[in-house]
Amino acid sequence: MPLLGLSSLYTGLGLFAESSEILDRAEREAAAGGDDDLPALVKVSRGRHEFMAADYGRAVSLYQEVRAEVLRVERPAWLKIPLYEGLGDVDSALGRHREAMADFREERRMQEGNHYVAAAIDHFIAAEAQALARDGQMPQEEADALLHQALDEEVRYGVRLWLAGGELHTRLLLAQRLGPSDEGVRQVELALAGARQDQDLGLISDSLRLLASFEVAQGKPGRAQALYGEALSVARRGMQRQRAGYALLGRAQLAWTAGENAAAIADAKAGLDELDLVRAQQPDAIVRARTASAFAAAYSAAAAGVLEAREPDAATIDVALSFIERLRSRSLLEQLSAARPAGPVTGVERELREKRAAALGRLAALQQQLLLPSPDAAGRAPLMSQLLAVEGQEEAARDGLARLSPHAGPPPTPPTLAELQAALGEDEALLVFQLLPREALDPALAGRGSSWVLVIARGVVRAIRLREVDQLSSQIDLWSELIARRDGSEQPGAARLYQQLIASALSTLPPGTRNLIVVPDGPLAKLPFDALRTAEGAAALAERYVFSLAPSAALWLRWRRATPDAPSEPVLALADPAPSRAPSAQRGGAWLSGAQLGALPFARREGEAVLRALGGGTLLLGADASERALKTVDLRRFGVLHLAAHALVDEEKPERSAVVLAPGAPEEDGLLQAREIAALELGGRTVVLASCSSSRGARLGGEGVMSLARAFFEAGAETVIGSLWPLRDDDTEALMGAFYPRLAEGRSVGEAMSLARRDQIAAGKPAAAWAGLVVLGDGALKPVRPLPRRNRAGLFLSTLVALLMVAAAVAVRRRRSRPAF
Repeated sequence: MPLLGLSSLYTGLGLFAESSEILDRAEREAAAGGDDDLPALVKVSRGRHEFMAADYGRAVSLYQEVRAEVLRVERPAWLKIPLYEGLGDVDSALGRHREAMADFREERRMQEGNHYVAAAIDHFIAAEAQALARDGQMPQEEADALLHQALDEEVRYGVRLWLAGGELHTRLLLAQRLGPSDEGVRQVELALAGARQDQDLGLISDSLRLLASFEVAQGKPGRAQALYGEALSVARRGMQRQRAGYALLGRAQLAWTAGENAAAIADAKAGLDELDLVRAQQPDAIVRARTASAFAAAYSAAAAGVLEAREPDAATIDVALSFIERLRSRSLLEQLSAARPAGPVTGVERELREKRAAALGRLAALQQQLLLPSPDAAGRAPLMSQLLAVEGQEEAARDGLARLSPHAGPPPTPPTLAELQAALGEDEALLVFQLLPREALDPALAGRGSSWVLVIARGVVRAIRLREVDQLSSQIDLWSELIARRDGSEQPGAARLYQQLIASALSTLPPGTRNLIVVPDGPLAKLPFDALRTAEGAAALAERYVFSLAPSAALWLRWRRATPDAPSEPVLALADPAPSRAPSAQRGGAWLSGAQLGALPFARREGEAVLRALGGGTLLLGADASERALKTVDLRRFGVLHLAAHALVDEEKPERSAVVLAPGAPEEDGLLQAREIAALELGGRTVVLASCSSSRGARLGGEGVMSLARAFFEAGAETVIGSLWPLRDDDTEALMGAFYPRLAEGRSVGEAMSLARRDQIAAGKPAAAWAGLVVLGDGALKPVRPLPRRNRAGLFLSTLVALLMVAAAVAVRRRRSRPAF
């Protein structure tokens, strides 16, 4: 179709208005032509147009619509090839590198006989492999082998330049791996020369930035300054905001090195403004978060540049904090700050709501089938294909709804040090972490900066440099494995992590500081700070401090300033809702495939104990603990929502993660998924997720963990208790049995959990039994009214009897079987 070729030409030149007009004409001609495949091809071309215009949400929606058709009915290769190429591009831009690699490999499979095109696609596969290697999801040696293979094939078949691939782009990718060596410089200069000859503005800008970073490393700042300036000019000529932002940030790093702090801060702010504009083009919150995650490290690099420039004083730390907070959990903050749409529902909005509701209904039906036993993977494959198609339809409808009520407006203003200090109590301190993962940075930003923790308390502001954090993620994973052994072997690691991360910070705190609000970054979101120790054999920090975790300082401040309405009932508890399908002593597992969802007898007793402790409430057990019940009850009536159930976590597709409940209605599947949780109305309540790994999930740079806990924050929760690892049923019951009586005394969530931990430590329990549940959000919240004193005496006796019964049951159980892990 000639019009599509002309549209592609205009898109490549950045003439998006002209390209859109041509696509409108092509759409009309395709609709009148009688060929079912042509309208789909126009959609794919429009998806390419939207992708190049940096509207990734719209591109995803268009591609997903076509993929749904392709999965339903066999379509010709000339339609599927550009579809999978487009899906690969947008998945890559959104940081879904494993999915992008699968897309590109599917495209290459269909081009197997066309050696020229197949060689070009090899570049994209190699680029995704490098991204996966940086994230620790693929061996670096395997990724490098794919990179060299791609270059060899491109040279062999003469694939010099192919959209955003080809020999020249692969040489630039290779230069990034080689660094500022002679061979690295040679490769980037070859890429730059070819890019100039072919007038590829994006490749010219990328090559200039990389070459500038090499010049900095070789002590040639003057030449680097000129190269950054040219890279910025070229990016602006091509209207490529992300590249312009990186050029400005690279120039800022150079200015900091030269001691030109005012110029550096001005360039850094301008660079972040450019990146903010790329992010702001995405109406859907999830797409915004994924888009920004690709360049989140740039915000950390800007903060590190400020802190490295001079001995950090309060004014310097204030600027660094503004850079850190500018992106930290920003999509969640925007969602919570957005005004509810007013006025009547329009016809378009009604149609989109109906489409989304229908898609969610089809998802529930498909997932009901997937939950049934299947003899082999082949029996599940058609259902998974249908699931992907319907998820695409739901995503497209959600994107459309987001466009009807855009989040446009000034970005949330980051909190100042003065505002945070004023909101902190005398015994409270904020620890804001900023990690700078060098392997995730644009090469132009990798030459300067380090990781820091900012300490903020009444009368105290400090910035402390962190060292040896490059392998932090694997350190924490290994330490968690040692905790799971339940034999104390984690204690040396606990002392090492303490010295590495917070020893210096805690030494600066005012006397009497007991409550620590930690704003983690990167892998620190999976670290149980309570279980750290000053030395092997020393007491755990849980015995000295009350810890809570907040996604950002801005969100913590929002929650601290909030005043939720008083509840009419203390608690709504749902316990042991899943039918027994397979033996399991743990609360959780993987998503659907092979999930073991055993009965949770301790959860039932746990639910009953919760109501006794709080002096009343509503308890739903078994079939009554249903998805339908939770969706239809007024949750704002209750101070606490307690869910003692299995959780299924999908780190590849966080929107699939779910709390497993009974269905409660034929149209429900019993999987209360993240995309459904966000629609609940929680009105500042506390949610206790006594479920496996409920605070774990996909980690997006800047935004944080896309977990079930986050979904409850989206729904309006102010405090969430979530888990870092699989929980043993008896451990959770014991911890909750100690937590709720303290809550009934009128204590805060954080203090009640801290005292419950100390009870378990005093009873000789290992860290695995008490450190896995963490307090997220505002730990100072007091969600229930304290019980009258006369009720507490009876409560104490009943709780003591219950705990003795639990201890006896656990002792018998342990004599009969080994621990679950």
